[in-house]
Amino acid sequence: MTNGPIVIGVKRLEELGVPRRTIWRRCEPGGVWRMLLPGVVLLGNGEPTDEQRIEAGLLHAREGSMLTG
Repeated sequence: MTNGPIVIGVKRLEELGVPRRTIWRRCEPGGVWRMLLPGVVLLGNGEPTDEQRIEAGLLHAREGSMLTG
């Protein structure tokens, strides 16, 4: 697990009380967050690490998915 920005799903952010409008605004170009995949956000605006990309892919694919070679 990395110590960098968190990768999280939009649905989870909404469950935590973050309005969808706020999520999209923070993911706009030049914003403080970055949309990695549809419905998956990096809570930072830099380039994601390999670990963050993997986590984003698994979140996007949903429960029960796995990553192979």
